[in-house]
Amino acid sequence: MSSDPSQSDRPETRAWQPQFGLLTLMLAMLVACMAGAAAAYRMRAAQGVIGYRVLFVFFTLTAPLMLAIVVNLARRITIALRRK
Repeated sequence: MSSDPSQSDRPETRAWQPQFGLLTLMLAMLVACMAGAAAAYRMRAAQGVIGYRVLFVFFTLTAPLMLAIVVNLARRITIALRRK
């Protein structure tokens, strides 16, 4: 009786698979870039440049809505293309 299990007793090992798809990673990167852009506009606005204050407020208020619209449209187009 040996302590080593035979080859047939070992479970098959699968190759490593990523948990997130490329689309999810790209979306996360887009959100991070938008947050970075908002932070850059905020820094410029803190320096007293009036044009950047308006741009920061406009960007901060509209960016989440525009991102939701674009993601929803992309999702609907993807679903429509898969049905054909």
